[in-house]
Amino acid sequence: MGYDVAYSTDIDTHWSGAKLLDYKTFLSPAHDEYWTSEMFTAVESARDATLSPWPRATRSSSCGRTER
Repeated sequence: MGYDVAYSTDIDTHWSGAKLLDYKTFLSPAHDEYWTSEMFTAVESARDATLSPWPRATRSSSCGRTER
């Protein structure tokens, strides 16, 4: 049980930005003003390809609510 989580660094996004399309969610708690143009383009492209910008839990909570 648990969550299927993958991690990527800013360097991964810079050099292999297209790999963002392999994931359902992208979360960057860092400062985007330090992104390279390659990183910015990769994130924009993934966003435009309908990558969700926010994580969403789809399992039910203990009280039965979904999408908590």
